[in-house]
Amino acid sequence: MITPYIYSVKPHQQQTLIMTSVCFFLVPGFYGIYHERYVMGICSFTSGIASITYWSDPRSTDRHKFDIIVSRMSAFIYSCIAFYYGSILSFYYYLVNIGFVICICGSYYMSRRFYNDENDAWLYSHVLLHISMFLASIFVYVLAENYKIYGPQQ
Repeated sequence: MITPYIYSVKPHQQQTLIMTSVCFFLVPGFYGIYHERYVMGICSFTSGIASITYWSDPRSTDRHKFDIIVSRMSAFIYSCIAFYYGSILSFYYYLVNIGFVICICGSYYMSRRFYNDENDAWLYSHVLLHISMFLASIFVYVLAENYKIYGPQQ
């Protein structure tokens, strides 16, 4: 069960910061739908909406479970697409993808660790996770556009 530690220090500022970082997920969602990259757009939208729903009331365990499931599925789908395009286009893109995965997994781990230790740094680690996911999704769109323009590398 989730402990209500989120409300221990400056709850309004914490929630504002988290909700702002969650709203970043909607940008790749709009971009994906607009550019007919529906799978990526729907992943970003679904993940963003699930996170907004959870963070509007973080005491709800059902919303938390739904957010975790949707976020992990979205991250998995984005990772598959990123590594697919990265392996086709260039080894350097592949390395950038690995860097994003390390940053995302590291910030998630630190967020969990700080939260369990009741350290307020969990919030900043979690915001870093959201920003890393946002930047990684933008990078996947760049990979997809490069593939569309240049095709597979010979």
